[in-house]
Amino acid sequence: MSDRGLTLLLVKSTHVTVGVTATKLVDEGQAVSGFRADLKNIGSATVFLGGADVTTSNGYELAAAGTYTFVPEEPGEALYGIVATATVVVEVLTETA
Repeated sequence: MSDRGLTLLLVKSTHVTVGVTATKLVDEGQAVSGFRADLKNIGSATVFLGGADVTTSNGYELAAAGTYTFVPEEPGEALYGIVATATVVVEVLTETA
């Protein structure tokens, strides 16, 4: 918080290559109060989102060119992705107040 009452945001962008094993997209250390992550699947296959136990059967489907906003309900939550075959790149833009 600045002396003018404005909230400053720390913004970070990255690309994460997601494979056939659960791949961490958002680290639990990032998930604090005022945190959000915007994700975009820039690959041609579906990415499945969830916790460390995510699979292609139980994950939330993020289709090719799809977007998803992750706002953790509890501090320390991580977000993982997995694909059925090959690899897919996911853009991750994080903001922390």
